[in-house]
Amino acid sequence: MIWIDYFREMFFVVIGTLGFATVNTQIALGTQRQVRVRRDLNLTRQVIPQIVYVCIVLVLLRVLEINASMSQSWILLNLQLVVLLSASMIVETFGSFLLIQVVGALLFATTNALTLKIVPFYFLSFLLIYSMHWYGEVLNRHPSLLILPPMIVGAIYWTVIGMYYQPRATVMQIVVNYVGFVWAYLAFVDYDQYQQKDQRIVAKLTREVQYDALTQARNWGTFQSDLNDNFARQTERPALIVFDIDYFKSINDTYGHLTGNQVLITLSGQMMQFLQSKNTDYQFYRTGGEEFAIIMPDTTIEQATAVVKACQQLVRQMVILTSKGDAVHITCSFGVTLAQATDPNPTAQFKRADHYLYQAKREGRDCTSVEGTVLAA
Repeated sequence: MIWIDYFREMFFVVIGTLGFATVNTQIALGTQRQVRVRRDLNLTRQVIPQIVYVCIVLVLLRVLEINASMSQSWILLNLQLVVLLSASMIVETFGSFLLIQVVGALLFATTNALTLKIVPFYFLSFLLIYSMHWYGEVLNRHPSLLILPPMIVGAIYWTVIGMYYQPRATVMQIVVNYVGFVWAYLAFVDYDQYQQKDQRIVAKLTREVQYDALTQARNWGTFQSDLNDNFARQTERPALIVFDIDYFKSINDTYGHLTGNQVLITLSGQMMQFLQSKNTDYQFYRTGGEEFAIIMPDTTIEQATAVVKACQQLVRQMVILTSKGDAVHITCSFGVTLAQATDPNPTAQFKRADHYLYQAKREGRDCTSVEGTVLAA
């Protein structure tokens, strides 16, 4: 009978772990959708929903543990460990990791199991798990390394719990709970790898990993990531050009969507070829229907102005032929800005460039606003 109880405890830990992972995945996907809608480039705001969720789960587990029976207490303690470990693996910023671990440490401290002597080992243990972000390529070649650090942390954790709960905790109970932890963690890793594989398959089918399927330009997701990366490099803060095609809806309405698509393809192809001839570090993106952006790392406003003038002239010279042989000419409106030291995040730079774009449109289109100054045609 006692073996059935042990198995039940392990089973509930595994089910709880998979439930936590499933909800976390839904939150992450929902956040990504909202980010695309709002065009928010701030990484901190993107991880807040996951941080809040993890912290709520940890607090809830601790509250439930207070009035739980001994067997239920083992399950809840195991789930707290799995949540802390998995959170260390899935959060993308060090600040998020640190906040979650502080919450976990405070909750463990209320059990009197986390003493001042143990605190350094606590944070070092979870830092070991978080460091797996930094050597992901090695882990891909040696999957066993993905499992070893958490196994060590789990063993230390249950050793400490066993010492704290003595004499109420038997050696068998500690061993059973450690086995339950291992089972739950392996289930989490398997679930996470399955999700990643599924996402890679979907991304491959839809061709939305980095590039827009129609134009072969880099897409919004890549733009978001690249602008964040460039913004983070204090010595290489980028110049940003955003622009869109003037009266694009009229082109679709007059000539049809096939011609509209050809306009997008031609513009993107010639723009990418031109930018690469100027500087291989310049990157071109399709950020919306007829909306585009250019990131130019470590660029002065004079250099950015020269590039945008050349781009505008290139667009004016483009000729797109319809299926009936009609020639379609297009123009674009541009907004240009450099990242400022006062910008709290890359979203501020993007919104400023977008504001300048619409300033150019209000001035009659087919013109450019550089840092709020509209250039003569």
